[in-house]
Amino acid sequence: MNNGQSLWHSQSPKTPTTMLDRALSSRRPHSDADLSESGESGTDESKTKRPHIYLLASNFLSRIGHQWWPCLILALLFLVLLFLISLAFHSSSFVCISRFDPAARIGFFGFDGLESDFGALGRSKHGKEVEWTSKDLLKGLEEFVPIYETRPIKNNMHGMGFDHSFGLWFMARRLKPELMIESGAFKGHSTWVMRQAMPDTPIISLTPRHPEKYLRKGPAYVDGNCTYFAGKDFVDFGSVDWKNVMRKHGIADLSRVLVFFDDHQNELKRIKQALKAGFQHLIFEDNYDTGTGDHYSLRQICDQSYIKGGGHSCFKDSDEARIRSKRKKFWEKALDTEELCGPGEAWWGVRGEMRDDFNHSNTLISYNQHFQNSRYVESVLDVYWELPPVAGPSLTHQSRYDPARSTPPVVEDGRHRLFQRLGLGRLDKSVFNGYTQMVYLQISKPGNFVYCKSIFIVCTVGTMAERWTNTALLVIDMQNDFVGEGSVMQVKFGKSIVPNVIRAVELARQRGILVIWVVREHDPKGRDVELFRRHLYNSEKAGPVVKGTVGAELVDGLFIREEEDYKIVKTRFSAFFSTNLHSFLQTSGVTNLVIAGVQTPNCIRQTAFEAVELDYPNVTVITDATAAATPEIHTANILDMKNVGVKTPTLHEWSEEFA
Repeated sequence: MNNGQSLWHSQSPKTPTTMLDRALSSRRPHSDADLSESGESGTDESKTKRPHIYLLASNFLSRIGHQWWPCLILALLFLVLLFLISLAFHSSSFVCISRFDPAARIGFFGFDGLESDFGALGRSKHGKEVEWTSKDLLKGLEEFVPIYETRPIKNNMHGMGFDHSFGLWFMARRLKPELMIESGAFKGHSTWVMRQAMPDTPIISLTPRHPEKYLRKGPAYVDGNCTYFAGKDFVDFGSVDWKNVMRKHGIADLSRVLVFFDDHQNELKRIKQALKAGFQHLIFEDNYDTGTGDHYSLRQICDQSYIKGGGHSCFKDSDEARIRSKRKKFWEKALDTEELCGPGEAWWGVRGEMRDDFNHSNTLISYNQHFQNSRYVESVLDVYWELPPVAGPSLTHQSRYDPARSTPPVVEDGRHRLFQRLGLGRLDKSVFNGYTQMVYLQISKPGNFVYCKSIFIVCTVGTMAERWTNTALLVIDMQNDFVGEGSVMQVKFGKSIVPNVIRAVELARQRGILVIWVVREHDPKGRDVELFRRHLYNSEKAGPVVKGTVGAELVDGLFIREEEDYKIVKTRFSAFFSTNLHSFLQTSGVTNLVIAGVQTPNCIRQTAFEAVELDYPNVTVITDATAAATPEIHTANILDMKNVGVKTPTLHEWSEEFA
């Protein structure tokens, strides 16, 4: 790493380099090559070398001859002792659940490690990633540890620990900005970290209380080359006249400014404010996991069912509830289902709340609002990268964050020699307890995304039309009486799939796929319903999904485009039974069917099976855009459909077909 060369000025003047020019991902396990140049072999001897017990035992027995009974007892005791010693040295399998190490998942918790794609939840609109690698992180750690040992604030309680201090220093060194802005400084530790990374770069610090106030009671840091908006001069980040401030500092290119947020404010709000000001490079110190924290974070916003690794279940008898209950015993920040979910089974944000301002301003939001927030964030993200923990929990002895809900550490569990060689063993273990998924973003206005998308569609519209005109998406029974609360016909898990169905419809429309809405609109007296349901239509109150009632309307977020979509009204489970669906599909040239909606054992299954019987060559049921009364019923019926040739991808997997 060349510390004297800026990533923004490393190539010819005609084509200045940005951090997006190279896209080498750091989201991978460490390879042997990563360590070979730093004097460490790919395998840690302290982890792999074991005594050859069988040779020791055989040599010993050959010497003692016929006195074998006492010796056998001694040998067994010796083996037990060796096992206990080995167990102590290899405790990583008890505490480290890495998504790159299936064996570690089995070691203690069984086969129930939480599958995740954490660190990649935020989806880049351009598919770009950071340019630094895990090898760069290792080299950076070796350089930063002795710097960190000179910090003026040794006990930074309620402030940044080692992991995030390293992350801020490392990213500032790599990006080499011409100006650094921090919102929230506390005692000045983050200011000190940025100063170590960039000794001559100006800093602007926005913080309600000036760090010099803390000097009266103990250690603090005040920087001589920092402009403070603090105390009586404090101005919130969103209220600063940034155009004027940039002019005073001689900054013409805002892509050379790095903004660091450690102010515990709604991160969606901060992103919008940064975009308005024109800033592109942002770091959020506290990117709290879903269900934790005192503000609405990027990780919470990106934790969506349609994104790989995202989404949750609020049902107390689910597999997730069982796993969460078990893991809560080991990690302070782990949550059980009761803590995660709020009223109405809300799990987004924190118990369905959009928190802000150190948890002083909380607003309940609907899942549809939360979903739209994630779509907005996706539209502005160029890069999303979560800082990994510096080392595994068996090395740092941290007990707060759940390693199953974080990216793999820079120094993996069991690598004791590497941990010591980097100097991490010299640090007090308390400095490793502050990890909260620090995240780096590069953003640009969503208008650019829309423009690029429209160009893409114009350039490839012919190809897309040819590829998808023979496909139709059937959206079945996504109506208020089947999905909404309180209806006698409610499918218990129907509400949880609404965002995925919305996304499936969006994807279909983007690709020119015909959307067919399959609904029920029954006679008020129930004369066209199944016999077993007719008793629901005998009272004065309107029965379920009666034509013209609110219960027959599509749920919020779904709507029919009259000029593009097609609507089928059915009276039985199958969308084909006594309808013109088959003839319409034939005349439209449709041979591939994709199915979403409710519920899996009835309308979804019957429609899929009849499509197979009618010899449609490709029938697909999106597994997380369909639902049943229980996960067990859903899974069993999905398996039955799969066994007759129906494709059963997740929404994410289906969307990948468009790539």
